[in-house]
Amino acid sequence: MPTQWAQELVEHFRISPRFQEPMKLHTSLRVGGAADIFLQPDSLAELKKAILFAKKYNLPVTVLGGGTNILVSDKGLRGVVIKLGPFFNKITQEADGKLRVKAAVKTSSLVKRAQELGLSGLEFAWGIPGTVGGAVYMNAGAAGGAFSNLLTCVQVVNNEGELEEYAKEKLSFDYRQSVFQGRQLVITECLLQLEPCSPEKIKEKMMALQKKRLCSQPSLPSAGSVFKNPPGNFAGLLIQKAGLKGFAIGDAQVSEVHANFIVNRGNATASDIYQLIQLVSERVKSQFNISLELEIKILGDW
Repeated sequence: MPTQWAQELVEHFRISPRFQEPMKLHTSLRVGGAADIFLQPDSLAELKKAILFAKKYNLPVTVLGGGTNILVSDKGLRGVVIKLGPFFNKITQEADGKLRVKAAVKTSSLVKRAQELGLSGLEFAWGIPGTVGGAVYMNAGAAGGAFSNLLTCVQVVNNEGELEEYAKEKLSFDYRQSVFQGRQLVITECLLQLEPCSPEKIKEKMMALQKKRLCSQPSLPSAGSVFKNPPGNFAGLLIQKAGLKGFAIGDAQVSEVHANFIVNRGNATASDIYQLIQLVSERVKSQFNISLELEIKILGDW
């Protein structure tokens, strides 16, 4: 790494940049090689500097949320990895049932805060891991709910370091899909519209969903659902019918609890998981002529 890069980065960031940062420390699967440059901007000004630094040296940028819906290669990530700092971890109540939420807020913290304020609509997200920025990026959902149903607008920083705001109608939301997946925009905050309800009733819904989730999802490290559900079908059911529930490559295993989860039994590598994903996809295609589409994002060189 050129010396001037390190000097420039140290000058610009209150939280020192990290070089060759292991991504297994930042992903829910506990796998992944090193990032060339790991930055944690702690203000909009620092985020702008990070983006413009990468642009100046023509470096690729990867934005990391909670690391819960990704598989990072054992070879790591080239360029700059940005993970938002504590400045971006804030929830502000506004009038008429609105919450302004910064992108680094944990999804579970948001749901809990909404419950305490007597604001309903987010119960479906109780137990969904990761951050709000990642949930907006992926249009995360469960139990018939999705983030796009609650959003009114999203604030981003573009690749010129400029702050922009997009109304929901401009964001092309679909099943686990948003416009952010095709553009280099860093989500910084969003505005949610919720409905008044008693905290006790909200908590009842949360607990019922949590009980169901605990019974149907694995406790071992995973990245959540690996594949999207095909129209009119369920990825987990297809994988189970293909006889792959419990199948393993190394320490990567198709979960015995839910077949659309791949878990790390302790010492799995990203390569083990990647090979298992390919095997599952090929077996389902061969047996049912259905092409499974990935829900998780595959990052790095393979």
